[in-house]
Amino acid sequence: MATVIIALVSEQRMQNIIPVFQDGLGFARVYLVRSVDADQPGSKLGRALADTMEALRACGVAAENAEPSVDAYAVEAARRVVLELINRSSPPAPVVNFTGGTKCMSIGAFLAARDAGVAALYVDTANERLIWFHPDGTAREEPFVLGGRLGVEVYLRSYGRPVDGSRTRKHAMPTEAFDLADELLAWWPGCLPTLEKLGDAQSQGRPHVAASELDPEIVSLLASYGYVAAGSNVAITPRGRPVLNKGKWLEAMACALLRKSGYFDEVRANVCLRGVQNELDVVVARNGMVAVLECKGGLLGGTGTLDRLQAIRGTLGTFVRSFLVTSRAGGEVPADFRERAGLYGIRRIVTAEDFLQVADIVREGMRGGP
Repeated sequence: MATVIIALVSEQRMQNIIPVFQDGLGFARVYLVRSVDADQPGSKLGRALADTMEALRACGVAAENAEPSVDAYAVEAARRVVLELINRSSPPAPVVNFTGGTKCMSIGAFLAARDAGVAALYVDTANERLIWFHPDGTAREEPFVLGGRLGVEVYLRSYGRPVDGSRTRKHAMPTEAFDLADELLAWWPGCLPTLEKLGDAQSQGRPHVAASELDPEIVSLLASYGYVAAGSNVAITPRGRPVLNKGKWLEAMACALLRKSGYFDEVRANVCLRGVQNELDVVVARNGMVAVLECKGGLLGGTGTLDRLQAIRGTLGTFVRSFLVTSRAGGEVPADFRERAGLYGIRRIVTAEDFLQVADIVREGMRGGP
C-alpha cells in the first residue's frame, strides 16, 4: 500500500484531498507540486496551496511543498520535479495524482509516473470515481468510498473558510427542535399556516395569535415541547422563539429529512464561517461535494436571498451546490425569480409540493459538473 501521494496544486482543492480519505489507500504524506503563479503574493493559487496544506494537516496528514515551483506550461519541468519526488521516496512506490495543475503540468506528471513505473491517479469528482492508470498500461475505475470521513468542516477548511465554532454554537437550535421537526413532517403541508402565522407574529412583535386562527393539533404539539403557551390566545414562549422564528422550523425540518435519508456523509444546520457574516442555514457533505440550502419560511426574501447563495458559490469552489428551500407553493414563486436563480447557479428551488423529497432532490442535484 502506497503511503505517499504526489499531487498538483489546483484552485479546486477537493481533487487533492479526496484520495487521502479513500478507504484502503492510507496516504500519510502529500507532496504538492505548484506552478510559479502560487509564489505570487496574494495569488488565488497561493491561497489554494495554503488552504490545501492547512486542511490536510488538520486531518493528520503530512503536507509538504515540493521545490522548486515550475512554469505552468513547461511539461518537462513538471516531469522532472515529479520524477525527482518519486525517486527519493522510500518504498512502497508513491502514487502520482495528475488531476490538478495546468494541462501541461498534468501531462508532465503523468509522463513522470510512466517513466518511473508507478501508478497514476485521476480524480473525477463530478462522477464520484477514481481512475487508476497502472504501469502495465491498464486502467481501472473505483467509486469514492470515503466512509463519511470527508465532512463539512474538512471541505470548508480546504477553501479557507473554517467553521467559527463559538458563533455556530451561539446560533445552534436546541436538539429537541429536530425531534419536533420530525413530528411536524407528519402534518406537512397542513402545518404550514400555523407555523407561518406564529412566525409572522414573532417577526412583527405581536405577543400572541388568536387560537381560532391556528390548527389545534399543531398548537398542542408545540405546547408539548414548551414552545407555545396555549389558550384562547397562543403566545410563543422564550424557549420557542429560536425555533419558531421565520425559517428556523423549516431548516430543522429539512435537516430531519436529509439525515433520515442516509444519503449524506454529514448534515449540519446554522453553520457560521470565519470571515463570513451570514450563517449557512443547512450544509450537507457527500463524496467530496458540499450543498448549501437557504431555507425561507414565508416570503422568499427577494434578490438578497439569491445574492447570498451566489456569493457562497463563488467562495466555496466548483463543487459546492446551492439550493433554495421555501414553504411557498410553486405557483407563488415568480417566473423572473426562477430565471434569476438559474442564472445564479442555484440548482433547484424546492417548494412546498417537493419538500418531502428534498433529500432526493439535493442528492441528484449534487451530481455532474458545475
